[in-house]
Amino acid sequence: MIVPMKSVTLLCLLPDQDRTLAELRDMGVLHLTPVETPDSEDLAKVRVRLAAARETVDALAGLVPAGSAASPESDADHVVQKVQELLRQRKELQGGIESMDRERAALAPYGDFDPASVHRLEAAGVFVRFFQIPSKDPLPVIEGALVQVLSDDKSGKHLAIIARSPVESVGREFPLPGRSLKAVDAELAGLRRAMDEVDRLLVDLRRQRAGVEQRIRSLEEHEQFLMARDGMGSWERVSFIKGYCPVPNVEALRAQGRVQGWGLVIEDPGPDDPAPTLLHNPRWVQPIKAIFKMIGIVPGYREFDISGVFLLFYSVFFAMLVGDAGYGLLFLVLTGAIWLFARKVPPELPRLLGTLSVCTMVWGVLTGSYFGIRFEALPPLLRQGRVAWLTDEANLMALCFLIGSIHLTIAHVWNAWRVKNSLSALAQIGWVAITWSMYYLAMNMILGRSLPAFVLPLFMGGLAGVVVFMTPLRLLKSDWPNHAMLPLSIIGSFGDVVSYVRLFAVGSAGTAISVAFNDMALSGGVSSFGAGVGAALILFLAHAMNILLSALGVIVHGVRLNTLEFSGHLGMQWTGIPFKPFRRQESGQD
Repeated sequence: MIVPMKSVTLLCLLPDQDRTLAELRDMGVLHLTPVETPDSEDLAKVRVRLAAARETVDALAGLVPAGSAASPESDADHVVQKVQELLRQRKELQGGIESMDRERAALAPYGDFDPASVHRLEAAGVFVRFFQIPSKDPLPVIEGALVQVLSDDKSGKHLAIIARSPVESVGREFPLPGRSLKAVDAELAGLRRAMDEVDRLLVDLRRQRAGVEQRIRSLEEHEQFLMARDGMGSWERVSFIKGYCPVPNVEALRAQGRVQGWGLVIEDPGPDDPAPTLLHNPRWVQPIKAIFKMIGIVPGYREFDISGVFLLFYSVFFAMLVGDAGYGLLFLVLTGAIWLFARKVPPELPRLLGTLSVCTMVWGVLTGSYFGIRFEALPPLLRQGRVAWLTDEANLMALCFLIGSIHLTIAHVWNAWRVKNSLSALAQIGWVAITWSMYYLAMNMILGRSLPAFVLPLFMGGLAGVVVFMTPLRLLKSDWPNHAMLPLSIIGSFGDVVSYVRLFAVGSAGTAISVAFNDMALSGGVSSFGAGVGAALILFLAHAMNILLSALGVIVHGVRLNTLEFSGHLGMQWTGIPFKPFRRQESGQD
């Protein structure tokens, strides 16, 4: 459920500002909304330090050996400063190396020579000039001059022309460089040695990364504190702050207010107030948090908490889209590995994966699907669980339409219950009738099933309920476009019911891919060790690809049916602001 909130305005004396915020942070029950835009010199300095610390962690990422110990946090600022200086040096060296590489690339076609010797020859009356001409062009003929090809590459021929007098240009002239190729190579080698030394020093600091991460958490906490302080309003000697508190924590806030001498104004949030959303669900529903976090959705404070329905139908969708008991078993093994070895994974993730894996295995047993192995080739024990009715494509499509109609019906019944004391509830019941009319229409148009006689009266009754009761009379003048758009809404309802057939289409495609690759890998038999290795490789790659495609299908289609089709009929827009209380995350200095 969505935990009800109270809007809170807290007043304290201006000198008690920091102490008040410290107490609120320790309580951790108030989601703050700034009264003023947080901005101060202290906040700017902390953000600069925080950016430097994060850049330091990124620079050291991937360099921490297993089992390395964290450095003391007191050294973290020094480590950040040292890494920042090394990064600055590295950037300068990288720029120098790139510049030297370009200079060397320009010099290399003309070979290694001393530019000073060219000047000495010119003083003695011997002129040396360098040119580049296209490779297909013939060598120029210059009376009294020696034309020497120094190199010939894809950019053209590189020439040296030696004469007793200055010669005219015969191509693109290469200006005399300031130093030799050997000098450039020496400087380039020195820059690379310096770069290697910087990299070595960075590697030596790799064990300090954990300490810098601790410092980042401390700085983040300090940043939140300063944002809260700078976001407070003030009037004469009084400072005040606003926020939202979950109703179960209001009494604790009042009690602390009496102890601290705060002034508290506690009231219900207004209809336009940006109240945050805090979800509190039974343990069996909590795994769905992993999906919500992954796709970044939160129901609005005044919307519905569909966590339980989302989890129930998502599990069904996942099972049907993947559709293979063997894949479900692999997912279950993966879940166990995550549970045992991935310590930093949120607990909701392995519980969600475990639920989805079991559901997939159950559906795979019911349909007789095991790694795409043809049914007749399965052992007798595995064939016993198959339900013959689910092997017919028409039946599976009909089941998809049925699941979709039930899913959308829940949305409209939910809406009706929410407005049960108004006539608008009858409009939602009308939409239930229209949804089931669309179900029978889909069964008739797509599967050729006969249309029951009661469908037309059911549809007309539902349509009448929607037209008459969807808009209260007092709002008819402003909301009349909803009536004008009603034909499109009804067509959309039909499309939404039919869209659930994607569960059949994607699941069947995955099964077909598995069967096809199995036949490809084993069609010639396994007559030798090489043939066995080849077949195993084909099977591994094919099933790995199919698992990835199935996972993508679940993300695209399984999530969509909940967040678009179902949520659209429910009227949800997922406009929620997650509840983030001002609280202490990690001990650290302010």
